[in-house]
Amino acid sequence: MSKMKSKFRPKAKKPTASQTWCVDVYEHENGWGQRLEDHFEFPSEEEALEYAHKANLEFAKGGDDDCFALAHPPYKKGEN
Repeated sequence: MSKMKSKFRPKAKKPTASQTWCVDVYEHENGWGQRLEDHFEFPSEEEALEYAHKANLEFAKGGDDDCFALAHPPYKKGEN
């Protein structure tokens, strides 16, 4: 039965490296600098931009001048 189900399940297409957009989230701490907190991959630039914008709005609510997170602008995988 599971073989039968798998035949009809749509296969998710993984984006190729040239189609993958990345957003890196860094933690910035006064006196310590920055460190990579998270890395996210998206199939389109629009989705990456939307995530970065929404994430930065949320981060602004919880951070202060001494310690905060920041989603950096999206970039194409393989270009950075």
